[in-house]
Amino acid sequence: MFGIRIHGWPLGEVVAHLPPAAFARQLASMPDPVARYKNLTPLRAPLIEWLAHR
Repeated sequence: MFGIRIHGWPLGEVVAHLPPAAFARQLASMPDPVARYKNLTPLRAPLIEWLAHR
C-alpha cells in the first residue's frame, strides 16, 4: 500500500500531508502490527521530521 505512487508522488509524501487523524485511520486499516511496522519503516524519518514541525 505504501509503495504506491499517486499522481507521481510517493504515497509516503501524500500521507505526510494528511491530518494526524486521517493518518491514524490509515494505520488502523492495516491488518496487523507487523505489516504496519514494515510499511512505516521507510516513512519514519519523514514522519518524525513532519511531527517535529507541527
